[in-house]
Amino acid sequence: MRLLYACLILLGYSAHPLHAQSMQRQPHTTRGQQAPPRSADNQSYPTPQFAAQPTDRLVGNHDLEPFNEATTDGPDLAITMLYPWWQRWWALLSYALLIAGLSWAYVRHRMLQLDETQAQRQQQLEADQLRQIGELKSHFFANITHDFRTPLSLILSPVGTLINELGHTPYNARLQLIDRSARQLLGLINQLMDLARLDANVLSLTLLRGRPDEVVGDVIETFKEQAEQDTIRLTYQPELTDAYWFDSEKLERIVSNLLANALKFTTSTPLKQGQVTVRLQSRASSLPSGIQLSVTDNGFGISPDHIPHLFHRFYHADSAASKAETGIGLALTKELIDLYGGAIRVESQVGSGTTVWVDLPLQPAIDVQVDTDVATAPLVPDTQDEALPDARLLLVEDNDDMAEFIMQSLPDAYDVYRAVDGLEGLEQARQLLPELIISDVMMPRMDGFALCDQLKSDSLTNHIPILLLTAKTTLNNRMQGLSAGADDYLGKPFHVPELLARINNLLTTQRRLSERLRADLASSESVPPPLHPFLQQLYAVLDQQLDKTDFGVDELADAVHLSRMQLHRKLKTLTNMSTTEFIRSYRLKQAMALLTGGLSVTQTAYAVGFANPTYFSQRFREQFGNPPSSYVPAVQR
Repeated sequence: MRLLYACLILLGYSAHPLHAQSMQRQPHTTRGQQAPPRSADNQSYPTPQFAAQPTDRLVGNHDLEPFNEATTDGPDLAITMLYPWWQRWWALLSYALLIAGLSWAYVRHRMLQLDETQAQRQQQLEADQLRQIGELKSHFFANITHDFRTPLSLILSPVGTLINELGHTPYNARLQLIDRSARQLLGLINQLMDLARLDANVLSLTLLRGRPDEVVGDVIETFKEQAEQDTIRLTYQPELTDAYWFDSEKLERIVSNLLANALKFTTSTPLKQGQVTVRLQSRASSLPSGIQLSVTDNGFGISPDHIPHLFHRFYHADSAASKAETGIGLALTKELIDLYGGAIRVESQVGSGTTVWVDLPLQPAIDVQVDTDVATAPLVPDTQDEALPDARLLLVEDNDDMAEFIMQSLPDAYDVYRAVDGLEGLEQARQLLPELIISDVMMPRMDGFALCDQLKSDSLTNHIPILLLTAKTTLNNRMQGLSAGADDYLGKPFHVPELLARINNLLTTQRRLSERLRADLASSESVPPPLHPFLQQLYAVLDQQLDKTDFGVDELADAVHLSRMQLHRKLKTLTNMSTTEFIRSYRLKQAMALLTGGLSVTQTAYAVGFANPTYFSQRFREQFGNPPSSYVPAVQR
């Protein structure tokens, strides 16, 4: 800019046009006279002396005249003063061109900067839009998966019960078909959910210690029945028994998709029996170390032209002979293998069969003893624990059919209440104070995570165990629910015996805790530290009002900001005692310490809030089995 300003100043200073002219001689004439003609014989004149006429111009035309007045016939000399080269016309034209060029370059530079800034903003806007679209897709698939899982739960759970009841009837085969079809649909839904998580970059590996050979073997067991129905010989050849760090769920999905695809394109004929072989071996000799899984079949085979496209989503070959068609199973398998950092390759010949190799770089778990008894233990116990009587349960479920099914599956010994969403469930939980809350997660107005957090942060309801029953079964969802304070987590679809077992375990744990607290108050030992923050709050209030005989149930309820009924229900759940029994037991418990400390029976009775020492002695004997005087030291009697 400074160069531009300097050029403009210079141009203004030299605004007049310049013309280079040669010097010329002109004859001198006196003002008003004509110059005499020069003689033909070229006679010379004496050299005149000239004086410049006064002028303010430094450059331009100047007339020189003789300064000697006596000399009147000498010639006049006209001189043209030229501008310096930096003020010539071509120099000024160069300046103008330079200024125009600099101006154009500056404008061009600014335009490029603006274009680059606009492009960056556009890229950022597109990235934000893609991120928002990815989040919307992830939320959409999560919601649609939840919507699909709920009716599937209403199919699988009753079918499982019917299979157990009608397993020896002609309906068993049809029920098994319904169960398999529903589980296949559930598998497709899970695959769609995994693809959505992969696109949103939210699917990650959860590495745990385990044996891959057992996981692969369990998957193969689930396909044996299908292979037997199709008269296909399914064999498994494990060559490793070591423990590794791996994600069992992702490995199960990989094996299931490969095995399902192999069985799909393998048939048995009278001349050739279909065969599928699964091998699992170690890659300890290669770098990086890990495992290698191979699935070989003698089915139709795949044309070499179609092999590069096998792992594309929704790929379908036009050739019916090759039968190389896939949906999302192989595409998901490829992406799960990439998530592991592994590799997959396919070799196939039309009419001879196909072999798929999967290499997974798993880290060995050194010196790990895997408990095989856990893997072989039955999922459902042979005998179910009897339902605890008089148990009050609250079911928070927005789906009417699912709520009706759960309520019908629960034993009649339970007193079950229902709320249609989290907000109504919170209100009913504060009013009813149930012994257990079963809640869904995805609900209108307030979801299950928010409900769990509200219940556990409220001193009135923080003692109630919560079982989250939901279709959101990923590790992040489970961790979110457990972090919010949930006591247990069960995914949909679920088995009714498992649900009943979890409910019974939570109720049994709660009642064992109340029995222990009651036993601590009834024992002759000193009061132990409370096992619950609410009891600690009650102990602190009773200690401050211990010697006041008029401090009763209403006063204690006001001190902890609860109603009389709410305090009664909470104490009944925690200690299986009424509020009156709790206050009296705590006073008598503190009296034990005062008696052994040397106070008399009468002094102790007044100190713990009993107005009648005789009534105090009677209640003391009922609780501890001995009169209070037996605990007074002998020297004080």
